[in-house]
Amino acid sequence: MKKLMGTRILKTGAAVTLALLLMQILSIQSSFAGVVALIGIKPTTKKSLHYGSTLLLGSIISIVIGILMGIYIGSGPFSFGIATIIAISTLVAFSLTEGLILAVVVMYHVLGAFPMTFNDLWTFSFNELIITFAGIASSVIVNIIAPQKFNQQLHQSIRSYYHVFQHYLIDIMNTINKPATSKMLNTNDYVLHRHKIRQLIENAQTGKENSFTAHERNQYDQYIDKLKLLQKLLTIMEDISIETKRISGTYIYSEQIAKTVDLLAKIQYCPEKTTLSSYKRIFVLMDHLKAYFHESPLPESRQEFVDRASLHHIFLYINDYIDILFLLRDPVE
Repeated sequence: MKKLMGTRILKTGAAVTLALLLMQILSIQSSFAGVVALIGIKPTTKKSLHYGSTLLLGSIISIVIGILMGIYIGSGPFSFGIATIIAISTLVAFSLTEGLILAVVVMYHVLGAFPMTFNDLWTFSFNELIITFAGIASSVIVNIIAPQKFNQQLHQSIRSYYHVFQHYLIDIMNTINKPATSKMLNTNDYVLHRHKIRQLIENAQTGKENSFTAHERNQYDQYIDKLKLLQKLLTIMEDISIETKRISGTYIYSEQIAKTVDLLAKIQYCPEKTTLSSYKRIFVLMDHLKAYFHESPLPESRQEFVDRASLHHIFLYINDYIDILFLLRDPVE
């Protein structure tokens, strides 16, 4: 079940409150600053600044268009329609699409205020810019004060995936030993995990953008590197699963491959703290397997050939898996 009230929601509420408080201080009766703050809250301060700058520039252009339309054509329905076409085309031409909707709304405010005197026109237009700027400033300030962090989530998710992958390796081991009792993942499960890991990488990149110190940025870089390694491990595991499903029965040395996968599952539980001695054990097993595949006689039947080919492919995938898993190890020895 998802949390009913996350950090992003609380930050949005704080930004809207700050924007409306600024309106009270400036004695301006408008809730539009709250709308700008509502939309201006982005995952990172950088994105809020980018959105705010495009919205402010777009608002200036839209106000000018609104003033010209109001003076020369009026404020009827056709004026709004023509002004909308001109404003959108102009903002797109200047690559100011990020804040396009609210910029056009600002233009509607100006057009809707006609007819008015020259002094009132400039006062009203200036207030619209102040209101827009207040909303932008509120969202940026809140993002700076309370940047979105993902350290704990990423740490827990990576640890969780270590355990998940361990269980999958155990399922592969059991299937190699007893092919008829297969409980491995299907294609949709792998697609779901890829999507989740990709989302975690995006969160890590967002956290890095929100970081103020080099230490924090380096920490997020480490999370990103680990998640990318998990992506590679997931791909290899899917390849191993495909080959494992092709095995019709237990043949010579399938038990030894299963033993290797079992040891790999134990390392997968906590690859960062696994000792070199554990890796040496699995390297010895891999050397025995390599010698077997090089020295084994030709298969006597087509099915034995297919099964042995699958076992050899599994061996090659396991070798790649070990190489990547070793990269997750902390260099403490």
